[in-house]
Amino acid sequence: LKPFWLRGVRLGPIAHSLPSAASFQIGPQSATRAMERGATVEGPKRRSWGVHEVCPEVWQLGPWFVDVRTDGSGERELKRYLAFAGSQGVCAPCDAIYSRKLPSANEGAVAEPFGWLSQATVVRLSGGGCLIYSPVLDEEDGLRAVEEGLASLDLLPVRIVLSPSPQHHLALTACQARWPEAVYLCGMGSAQMPNLTQASPSRPTYRFDGILAPAAPGAAAWGEGEGEGEAGSDGAGVVLQSPEGHSAQQEELQPKRHKSGGSASSDNVRAALDVLLGQFEVCVVEDNRSTEVVLLHKASKTLILSDLLYKSTPHACGPGGGENHYTTPDWFAQGQEQLFYGAADDVSNGLLPSYRCHPRVRTIDEVGMKRSLENILGWTFNRALACHTDPIEGAEARELLKQAWDFVMR
Repeated sequence: LKPFWLRGVRLGPIAHSLPSAASFQIGPQSATRAMERGATVEGPKRRSWGVHEVCPEVWQLGPWFVDVRTDGSGERELKRYLAFAGSQGVCAPCDAIYSRKLPSANEGAVAEPFGWLSQATVVRLSGGGCLIYSPVLDEEDGLRAVEEGLASLDLLPVRIVLSPSPQHHLALTACQARWPEAVYLCGMGSAQMPNLTQASPSRPTYRFDGILAPAAPGAAAWGEGEGEGEAGSDGAGVVLQSPEGHSAQQEELQPKRHKSGGSASSDNVRAALDVLLGQFEVCVVEDNRSTEVVLLHKASKTLILSDLLYKSTPHACGPGGGENHYTTPDWFAQGQEQLFYGAADDVSNGLLPSYRCHPRVRTIDEVGMKRSLENILGWTFNRALACHTDPIEGAEARELLKQAWDFVMR
């Protein structure tokens, strides 16, 4: 089972992927360098779970803690992080935080839970109900507090649930059992990261009613009648594919039933897409990797992202913002900073982990990525919301996106 940041990367068996103890040395990505550039590595704040109003009609839900220990002990994940740092040509120090936390280095003691804090974005839809982007659970890993919060704001029913990338799926089983009449949408994925409609030994089988994909150059985008406009070669516009891979413009959608029961009718799926494209601009990032779905809520001018930004300031230790950090516990954030941020050859200005952008390991379509970013940056937005940062003011978010992805925008 590969964690999402390693999918598409070839690593040998863990025991052979790690550099020998003799080869470990303090590299440029050390915690010392992080502190030198102002990263806060001690006592970060963490946002309390809740339904947080961002602006009228838009809320953030969470943050929800996701424990990334896939083997129960944490050994596998920590070794993979260390191996990945080695694959970038930067030897992790023998006293790296993650090396010291390995259960095998601590008489088999199980590592405490560690991982990410993630937030959903909730938007009120015309006609009632809401859209949830990148769904999360509550502090009890359920939906009771989620439903109570949504009900208190008159945001029920949940009408559309959008999983923006193959990484953001861990709340779907609970959501699909609780809200079977909602329309479930995901991005198209890639060979590196197959979309969420495809069977995988590392995740359950989910029901999706449609797959969002970029409109081909010259093809009519969703909602554009014949002769009324074309998507053009700039990457603007999306099409909806059925889970079987047919374009919704050409085929009647046949929603896939999930074993938990329920499915959206074709009419509901089409109505949901009309609402989505009426109230949002939509871009499916053509990076040939995660194919993240990015939204712009037109009425509030709110840009809604998943992982195009991991930080809203390079001074945060690990993913996070100026006020709150989105990893836990502290040592996990410090380990991320030590191995994956702020290297001398960093190309993201300290805003992206090196496993997304380091020249030795990045496996994205840079031309398609640039085209998508130009499309997004062409929108007018007053604020940006991402899954692992604090809300960001619009002009600042625009500059952060330019800085983080400068290596493809040149």
